[in-house]
Amino acid sequence: MENNELQVPIQSKPNLESIVKIGNEKLSDLNDFIDKKIPEIDSFCERNNTAMQMFCESEKGFKNLILKYGDVPKKDLKVKK
Repeated sequence: MENNELQVPIQSKPNLESIVKIGNEKLSDLNDFIDKKIPEIDSFCERNNTAMQMFCESEKGFKNLILKYGDVPKKDLKVKK
């Protein structure tokens, strides 16, 4: 009787420790990238008094209204004809 199962030699199985090590290196790279980018984005927003910044300010104001008065019930949001 033939054995049709694929035989996988032990040494060819992935080494969990090496996978974890590579994953941690990639995560570290990602964290470094984020740490570098966030100040750039913050300084960009501070420097540019643009429509985007106005939008951000209006969003903050909108969120403050929601915090103060609660969210608008969905049934009240009807389009007036």
